[in-house]
Amino acid sequence: MGAPWGYQFNLLAKRNFLNLVRLPQTSYVKLITTIVTAIFAALLFWQAGAYIPEDSIPVVKRKTYYFQTWQNLQGALFFMTMNIAFNAIQNVILIFPDERPVFLREVNNNMYWVGPYFWAKIVSELPFAILTPCLFGVIVYFTVGLNPTFGDFVLFLLTLVLIYNSSSGYSLIISASFSDK
Repeated sequence: MGAPWGYQFNLLAKRNFLNLVRLPQTSYVKLITTIVTAIFAALLFWQAGAYIPEDSIPVVKRKTYYFQTWQNLQGALFFMTMNIAFNAIQNVILIFPDERPVFLREVNNNMYWVGPYFWAKIVSELPFAILTPCLFGVIVYFTVGLNPTFGDFVLFLLTLVLIYNSSSGYSLIISASFSDK
């Protein structure tokens, strides 16, 4: 196993990316699932956080209104977080167990090290790991009625991308820990 780490990484990244390109159906299913779930979330939490001027709410009902709005926003944010996390987990848990026997055989035959394999897998799937949460966030953010400033929108998308990628990494660890499906 004399090949340098970078060479192994390069070959494995190309192979993983080609596997993603060769099976476009899985990419389409991921995108369609993301869009349908985002539309469902948009309909479910339609304008949950929309701002209503304070003077249009009767003084007696202001406290109740703010409490209900806060609860609606918490529910919407929880739903979005869990949806992105489970979407990432599902993508890894459905694919990695099928790749595991090949991975173990190749590593045991000293074809490559474990490090380049996992980093190549993460890097080759990075475009989808950014596109999926951003697509979901673009659909949901404004329909839910979250803060319409551009900075908050970018921070929201960044948070979704980080949640997606951390959940994906966690599911890789869990998938690698078990020997059978």
